[in-house]
Amino acid sequence: MWLEVKAGITIIGCFIFAIIIGLSGNMVFMILGIMGIATMLFGDMLIGYKLVNTDAINYIDPVGPDQILIDLHLVGGGKRCLKARKGPKGTWQFTYHKHKATVIDDGNRVYRLTNGNPILCCHESYDHNVDPVQSKYLEQEFKNFKTGDVRHLFSFLKQKEKNMERG
Repeated sequence: MWLEVKAGITIIGCFIFAIIIGLSGNMVFMILGIMGIATMLFGDMLIGYKLVNTDAINYIDPVGPDQILIDLHLVGGGKRCLKARKGPKGTWQFTYHKHKATVIDDGNRVYRLTNGNPILCCHESYDHNVDPVQSKYLEQEFKNFKTGDVRHLFSFLKQKEKNMERG
């Protein structure tokens, strides 16, 4: 949205600049003016190209009502800013490296950018998203059920939950 506004303002400015140069009647000023206009247009096209082909456009443009920005911290130390759509049960779904990915929004790492866009901070590696209290509980449950497999622990915990619901 803002790139289109910038392009419109630049084009209007170039027309005004061209009219003033054309009214001067001097050939040297006309050539210098055409070079100035071409330089302005090239600079705007270069900035627009880089914004659109990188994640920077997500920092500028507003998101929709069912969207949020994902501030994805990568394992190698980089950062990506991706748009995500609302998914089921408090999740946000987005595409990363042409694969569908999902992030659970627990409400701890949500903030807003200066333009009002909501942004959720998350990490590509799992160890940064682990809650220490939950991980300590899981460590104790692994010992209680004498298993080292997460799938087995999940089935044991589901059975424990069903038993607690029954009374």
